[in-house]
Amino acid sequence: MESSPPILATHLVDATFCIQMACPQTVAWARRLGHDDIWGQNLFEVFDEFMNDEVQREYEAVLATGEVRHSTRRLSTELGDIITEIRKIPMLRYGKTAQILTVVHNITEQKVMEERLLQSRKLESLSVLAGGIAHDFNNLLGGIFGNLNLARRRSEEGHADVLRYLDRAMGAFERARHLSHQLLTFSKFGAPARQPIRLLPVCHEAMEAALSGSTMRCRLRLDDDLPLVNADRNQIRQVLVNLLFNARQAMPVGGKVTLSAETCQIVTDDRTGLPPGQYVRVTVQDNGPGIPEEILALVFDPFFSTKTSGSGLGLATAHSVVTQHGGVISVESSNETGTAVIFYLETTVAREQFDAAAPPPRQSMVEKRILLLEDDVLLQEVTREFLEALGWEVTAESVGDVAVTRYIEAKEAGQPFGLVIFDLTVEGGIGGQEAMARLRTKYPDICGIVTSGYADSPVLSNPEKFGFCARLVKPYQPHELRAALHEALSKIDTIKAS
Repeated sequence: MESSPPILATHLVDATFCIQMACPQTVAWARRLGHDDIWGQNLFEVFDEFMNDEVQREYEAVLATGEVRHSTRRLSTELGDIITEIRKIPMLRYGKTAQILTVVHNITEQKVMEERLLQSRKLESLSVLAGGIAHDFNNLLGGIFGNLNLARRRSEEGHADVLRYLDRAMGAFERARHLSHQLLTFSKFGAPARQPIRLLPVCHEAMEAALSGSTMRCRLRLDDDLPLVNADRNQIRQVLVNLLFNARQAMPVGGKVTLSAETCQIVTDDRTGLPPGQYVRVTVQDNGPGIPEEILALVFDPFFSTKTSGSGLGLATAHSVVTQHGGVISVESSNETGTAVIFYLETTVAREQFDAAAPPPRQSMVEKRILLLEDDVLLQEVTREFLEALGWEVTAESVGDVAVTRYIEAKEAGQPFGLVIFDLTVEGGIGGQEAMARLRTKYPDICGIVTSGYADSPVLSNPEKFGFCARLVKPYQPHELRAALHEALSKIDTIKAS
């Protein structure tokens, strides 16, 4: 059962609007305004600084119609600005309104939660669109990346101009890939791969990425005993890069930005709306000109930007990431102090996970045959050439059912595939996840790499949980493909022994 908002004040007036009864809060409020005795006094005279013509007309309408009236007002109090709901209830006698009971509720927290819910719905409305665009975009980039790499490899001898143009193209597509990853993080497919992490190295990396080459002065302040947080390292790094880069753009001629993190304890009914527990509060504070009040409520809207360049996804992405981590994010800004973006991350008592160096794979013991499931023809051909250049024999399929059949036939014929690379999403049929699940029921020692443009899908976030040995995020370059092959091959002995 939902609880009602706290009552700030109640009072009862007669048909001439003279006060007949008042609660202690109303009496105390009147005394602060210089009125010690309010009984029989006119309501509009006692509270004249809060009563305008519109309020008086509302009371007159209740008196004339005998109908309940509701209104919402923002009031400035000694505790700060609050939002109130004022309910004026007619008290009837012989069919006419003889008195009016007024109940004032403090609905500030309720309004804050409603605004957060509205913001979440705005982001959700675009999440599916963003995810779909990014997936198709990544497939396209994969083909372009691959062909550019192949062209570059074949142009290394004596073609300086060609190499220069190709390098420019690669730089442009690297930026496009970064945008695609932001779209995916913003979309509903951006599920974080959470694990215990330390924030200090993540902060250093973000500062280097966002502020390198600028005239900004950056101060890093972290509690000495800052606990680990349960978070996706790459996504939190992206949040910090976005926030620091925003600060940099807000101060093009230079300025100061402070990145701080401190431990805080959230208790029941805290204004953040977070469940009780221990959190790390991260703040990015600049001393720039601040954000105008009229647009402050829009800063988390997707594609909203006050700059002529940029995607307008920086803060929207940050909001999406923090929300998916179970935290909250807010912005405070003024002309005097600049802008502060504050977000909360849940702490964890688990130990930090370190990746042990993988031993060199014993590739000679693995059949150098790969089964590739990829429904994008351009990307399929590029990946085939990458793999063949590394000495692999490649069988490529674009239909999931056919790939499963091909694997079984090769196994029964005594010519097994050493590895499989399965695309997670295949149009018009089963994708890599289901294909792997079917094969693992019969061949539990199968070793596979999952690939997708959905960089943060649950399968790519935790490939081992779904039977894969490694992941490959589209669009990928040859060195990333080699790294995924190395990782998968390094795990073959463990799979066969289990």
